[in-house]
Amino acid sequence: MEELKKSLAPHASKFGSILGGILIAFNLLLYVLNVSLDSSIFMIDYLIFIGVLFLGIKSYRDATGGYITYGRSLALGVLICVFASIIMAFYKFIYFKFIDTAGIDKLFRLMQDKWATQGIDEDKTEQMIEMMKKFMGPVFMAVSAVFEVVFKGVILSLILSIFLKKQDKSFEGTFKNEQ
Repeated sequence: MEELKKSLAPHASKFGSILGGILIAFNLLLYVLNVSLDSSIFMIDYLIFIGVLFLGIKSYRDATGGYITYGRSLALGVLICVFASIIMAFYKFIYFKFIDTAGIDKLFRLMQDKWATQGIDEDKTEQMIEMMKKFMGPVFMAVSAVFEVVFKGVILSLILSIFLKKQDKSFEGTFKNEQ
């Protein structure tokens, strides 16, 4: 029996594109609905991640004979998120550069409000905001989107791979894993 090993890249690019597209649609919907940046509705992002990663890994497992190792499952989940992060980086750059040019200022106001409720001195808050304004822009937001999506993907893939791994315990499968 020949081992069914498909490359992860085509599968990951497909599901990474799906994940990136859904995340963009969700973010644009929240922008159109004018949802506050500190709303807990942004937790739906995690459900989107979990759903697409689950479907992507399970689909690959089913396409390769019904078995997948923990390491391969983890690699696929991370690779899906890498593709999605590239898409999200382009989106974030365009979003903050052309769509919501005041979006970064909204983030600064939100930070000021949070720091004020935590009792941080107003002068100190102004200094921190001014320092951050030197670095934060559309490019910074795009780069941070890459790290954010990949970080979420690694954590969620670590957990999902525990449940999605399926080892071939047949006689032939035992010898395939040793090669």
